[in-house]
Amino acid sequence: MGARLPTIYNTRDYVEAGGLMSYGPNIPALFGRAAEFVDKILRGAKPADIPVEQPTKFDLAIYDRKGTRYRGAANYTCAR
Repeated sequence: MGARLPTIYNTRDYVEAGGLMSYGPNIPALFGRAAEFVDKILRGAKPADIPVEQPTKFDLAIYDRKGTRYRGAANYTCAR
């Protein structure tokens, strides 16, 4: 951010600090999915039998120069 170049980041924290925009996975949704994996393992499932999953919820945040630090986030869900 020191070079003042327009850059796209992967988390909203950079937009709140003055970055142009961010697009990346919804972090709270990732933690929710991790909790489900832990639950499956504690109930006796073998970790090797649990499939690897990709994130399905994403956030988009855009910097707004008109007074607010960032315009907000839009949540996007991937359809499979």
